[in-house]
Amino acid sequence: MKTLLILTEKCLSGISLSSLRESSDNLRIILAVSERLYDTFQDADGFDAVFYIQETLDSNEIFKVLDLGRLEAIVGSEIKLLVDRSANKNDMFIYCADEANVLIAAQLRKKFSLSGAHHENVLHFRDKLLMKRTASRFKINIPIFFELDVDELFNNEKKYYLNLKYLLDGKFVLKPTDSAGSFGIFIINSYQDFKCFSLRFKTLSEAFKVKYIVEEFISGKLFHIDTVTCEKKIIFSEASEYLYPNFDFQNGKILSSIRLPEDNSVKNRLIKFVEKLLIAFGLPEGAQHTEVFISRKTQDIVFLETSARPPGMFVNQMYQKSTGVSIPMLEIVSQLQLNIKIGNNVQNLMPTFWAVLPKPAGVVTELVPPKLPSHFDIEWFVFLGEKIHATRSNLDFSAKIMVADIDELSLRKSFELLRNFRGIFVK
Repeated sequence: MKTLLILTEKCLSGISLSSLRESSDNLRIILAVSERLYDTFQDADGFDAVFYIQETLDSNEIFKVLDLGRLEAIVGSEIKLLVDRSANKNDMFIYCADEANVLIAAQLRKKFSLSGAHHENVLHFRDKLLMKRTASRFKINIPIFFELDVDELFNNEKKYYLNLKYLLDGKFVLKPTDSAGSFGIFIINSYQDFKCFSLRFKTLSEAFKVKYIVEEFISGKLFHIDTVTCEKKIIFSEASEYLYPNFDFQNGKILSSIRLPEDNSVKNRLIKFVEKLLIAFGLPEGAQHTEVFISRKTQDIVFLETSARPPGMFVNQMYQKSTGVSIPMLEIVSQLQLNIKIGNNVQNLMPTFWAVLPKPAGVVTELVPPKLPSHFDIEWFVFLGEKIHATRSNLDFSAKIMVADIDELSLRKSFELLRNFRGIFVK
């Protein structure tokens, strides 16, 4: 008998419960989600048990996470159930695809000595300061960075700005050391921008234990590389190109990415770069989502950040349609050592990319689909006459588009045509 505990509803669409059950006669699958979903959760069917858990603030008091104490009680009870049925605790597995809860999952594995990534394996995937210091130690190409000096910010604001401007060649980025979805990021072009950040930071620091990293602004193309590791080997790797850097989504640009074809000259460079990075980070078990720039000035690959989880948004859906591989399924199957073939003899089913549209502030007057040479499906999340606010994070979108085409060149043309597409009009 084996037991799989899935933390939160993230990536459930990429997990086939029926396939998991078919591969193992005695597999117990349980789910823990926020108690906020008690009245609305629609995917409880297929699980042996669903636990609705109270949320608490994480150690930085920024993100809500599932209550660790309640989860410890659940895992302890499930392990006892395994032992009572002549199994052992090594048959208990924990899966988490949610950025906010990956450390909770790692803490549970460590406390109960379960397989998978433990707290010390995951920490430098969450703390951006530790992440950059680790990468630097292993000579990974990274932007110039510093920890934000709060004393200097509060006591010598103008002087501190001028010093950072000099050290970072003018334009720079401020981001929380622990964040997701481009939350709390500031692009600093001027002292006025820095003053706005300073005021915002003072408000944030009074309410939360927030820490910031100061980083050189890299101008160039942004890519994401998605990997799965098992027993210290990378068993899956794909590279994709973003239409625009993620932060631009909150400034009205479309958020989208397209998988690079096998014959793309950049793809192998990106994957090799990330292989080196993951070796430096200890090749922890599971999925990793890594973002890098190719510098417009030097054409060098520059590491931005990485996460110990599958890709978010609709990236996994893109990979499933393009390659037949679901990263969450591959991650679970490899961890549980189930007899399901995923990732072997990968076939290109249909080249695909995804996109989401930002929200402008106002009352929606018109919703217009794009004109593309490729087939696409669009799903709107706003309606005519609705009063909406401007996009505040990468999860705050007005529409989702999935675009597919057997012709890679035609698909690429569709991707580029979205650069100036608007789609939603307001007054």
